[in-house]
Amino acid sequence: VHLYILFPKTSNRFLTAGTLCGVHVRITGRNGTTSDWTQVDTAASYLRTVKRGSTVQHVLRHDGEDLGPPIVVGLKLSTMAIDIWYCDEITIEYENKNYEFPVYDWVEADELSVTSGEGKLPQNETSDVIKRLRKHEVTSNIGKFQWCVPTSNDLSWGMPRHINAETFVDLPRTFSRNYDKLRSIGTSGLTVAYNATANLLRGLFWNLNTLDDYRRLYTHLGNSDPCFIDDWTQDEEFGRQVLTGVSPLVVKRCVTLPEYCNVTDSDVIKELPTDCSLDEEIKGGRIFIVDLTYTKNVERNVDSKTGEPFVCADCLALFRVNDAGKFVPIAIQLTPDDPESIFTPSDKYYDWLLAKIYFRATLQSSHEWHYHFLNTHGVSETFSVATLRCFPRCHPVFKLLQPHLKTVPNINTDARVLVIPPKSLVNKSNHLSGSSFIRECFKTFDISQLDIPSMIRKNGTDDCGDLPNYHYRDDAIKIWNVIQDYVSDVIRYYYWSDKDIVNDYELQGWAHDVAVEGFGWQDGNTRGAPENIVSVEQLVWYCTLIIFTSSAQHSAVNFGQRETYKFIPNAPGCMVLPVHKRGEGSLERIMSSLPGIRVSSLIISFAYSLSEFTQNEIYLGDFPERLFSEEEVLEFQFLFKRKLDKLATELKRRNQDLKYPYIDLMPGRIPISISI
Repeated sequence: VHLYILFPKTSNRFLTAGTLCGVHVRITGRNGTTSDWTQVDTAASYLRTVKRGSTVQHVLRHDGEDLGPPIVVGLKLSTMAIDIWYCDEITIEYENKNYEFPVYDWVEADELSVTSGEGKLPQNETSDVIKRLRKHEVTSNIGKFQWCVPTSNDLSWGMPRHINAETFVDLPRTFSRNYDKLRSIGTSGLTVAYNATANLLRGLFWNLNTLDDYRRLYTHLGNSDPCFIDDWTQDEEFGRQVLTGVSPLVVKRCVTLPEYCNVTDSDVIKELPTDCSLDEEIKGGRIFIVDLTYTKNVERNVDSKTGEPFVCADCLALFRVNDAGKFVPIAIQLTPDDPESIFTPSDKYYDWLLAKIYFRATLQSSHEWHYHFLNTHGVSETFSVATLRCFPRCHPVFKLLQPHLKTVPNINTDARVLVIPPKSLVNKSNHLSGSSFIRECFKTFDISQLDIPSMIRKNGTDDCGDLPNYHYRDDAIKIWNVIQDYVSDVIRYYYWSDKDIVNDYELQGWAHDVAVEGFGWQDGNTRGAPENIVSVEQLVWYCTLIIFTSSAQHSAVNFGQRETYKFIPNAPGCMVLPVHKRGEGSLERIMSSLPGIRVSSLIISFAYSLSEFTQNEIYLGDFPERLFSEEEVLEFQFLFKRKLDKLATELKRRNQDLKYPYIDLMPGRIPISISI
C-alpha cells in the first residue's frame, strides 16, 4: 500500500466556497498510472462537508504498483447532489516530500484536473498524461471563455472584443466576486444612492445660485472639500490638474500649431517673455498642447430635461512652463477654425474662467471614455479573455499574467450594462456618448499607446528640465521599470533563448488570439498587437505592458476621480449652453452653462463609486494566490515587492515637499488588477 496524504484547502474569500457534496480525488503519478477515485469526506444534509476556509487531511491509499511522485490531481464532486466548491490549493505529502497543486478555481459538474505548481513550456513536457491534459484544458477553455460576436446594432460593435456575456450572471463562475468585493459594492451603492436621493429632494426647495452651492452636493458622501477648493480658479491649479491629474497623457510638446488653431502672437503676447514670439517659443520646445478637437466626431447626448443636446467644446489649449516652473495655460480655443473662440489669461475674469470650465468638461469626457475605459478596462479584458482561452493553468505566462487580469471581465460586464449604454444614467449625465467615443478612439488605437515610457518620449514630455513637476511621468517610469525587472526575471527563468519562444505553440496561439480575434476581429487591423512572439525581449515588453496597464495605469486614471470631479465647476461632465464669445462671460452665464442638481448628483455619485478601494484589496506586489511553486520564482516575487516598498518610501519622501502630494501611483495604492 502506497500512502499519499492530501491537504485540500477551501477558499475563505467566497461565501459559497464550501460544499455539501462529497469531494472525490484521484492522483496520477510520474509513471503515468492513476489511482482510483476516493472520497475526501462524507456529505451531510445539514452541514457543509467541506467548510469555507478549512483545510482537511485525507489519506489516499493506493494498492498495487507505486504511482511515484504525484504529477496530476483530479477533483470532482458527488454526482448525487448539485453544488460547487472553490479550492485554493492541494498539498500532497509523499515519501516525506511536499508537492503543491495550485487550483484557485471552482469545481463544478465536470471533473477538474490540475498539475503541480511548477511552470513548464509545452515543448519541454515529457509526460504524455500532462501533454493530453494541457491540450484538453485549452480546448475546454476555448469553449468556456468565448469571445462575444457583436453585430452592427450591438453596443460592442467597433470596440475591443470581450467575453461573451450580456450580464454578470452570464459569466463563467471563474469571475465570481469574492465576499469583500460584494460587500464593497453594496456599501458604495447605498452611499451614492442616498447622496443622489438627498440631493434630488433638496432640489425641490433650493437652487444652485452660486459656484459654492455645488459644494453642498457631496456632503452626504462624508467627504470634505477637495484639497484644491481654494485654488481651483487659479491658472497654476488648472495646469497642475491637466499635467498630473487623471488624464496625464493628454499633454504633448507642441512642434507646430494645427491648421485649425488660430492662436497668434497678438493673442498671447502678454503670456510670453518680453521680445519672444509664439513661433520662437514653439521652436524652443517651450510650448505644450492638449488637443481635444477629436471629440467633433463623437455623438452628443441629449439633456432629458430640455430635450436639447448637451454642449461639448471641441477645444484645444496651449500651455507654457513659467519662470517659477509652473505649467500654466496661455490660450484656449473652444472651437476649431474660429478665432472668436480664443481666450487667454488676459481676458476678463469670467470669460477666462468659463473657457477653462468648457475645456475641463471636454477633458472629463476624454478621460472617462478614452484614457480610462478604452485604454485600461477595454484592452485589459481582451488580454484577459485570450489568456484564459489559450493557456493551460500550468503555463508560466498564465501564472505571470492571471493575477493582473482575472477581475477585469466582471467589472466590464457591469459597465456594459450600467455605464456605457446610451440610456444608462451614467452615460446620460455626460455630454458625449460613451459608446460613440470609445468606437471613435478604437479606430486609431495602437498597442504602442500602452507603452508608457515610449508614449512619454513620443509626446515630447520626457525631459524633466523642460517640464518639471510632471510627477506621473517620473513615477510611472519607475514603476514600469520595477515591473519590467520582475517580468524579465520570471520570463528568462523559463525561456532560455528566442528559440524557446518561437517553439512555444501555446504562447503563439495566445498572441494570435489577442491580435486577430481580440483587436482585429472586425476589420483585420490588429492595431500593433503582434500575431507572433519572436524573442524573449519582445515577450518581456509585452507582459510588462499588460501588467502595467491593468494595475498602475488604471490606478493613475481611476482613483483620483472623486477628488477631481466631486466639485462640479472644477471639471463638469457636461455643459448646457453653447460656448461663449468674448465679453459674454459672467457668473450668471457660468451658472446657466453648468449642469443642474440631478445631472451633477449622478456625476458625483459615479466618481465616488469608481474611487473606492475594496476592503482587503490586493495591491501590486502581493501574491495571495501561490500560482508558482519554484523557490527561485518565489524569490523574484519577494524582490519585486521589496523594490516597490523601496519606491514607496522614495515617493512618500518626495510628496512631503509638495503642496498637493501626487499619490495615484503610490505602490501601496495600486490594486493588482482592475476590479472597479
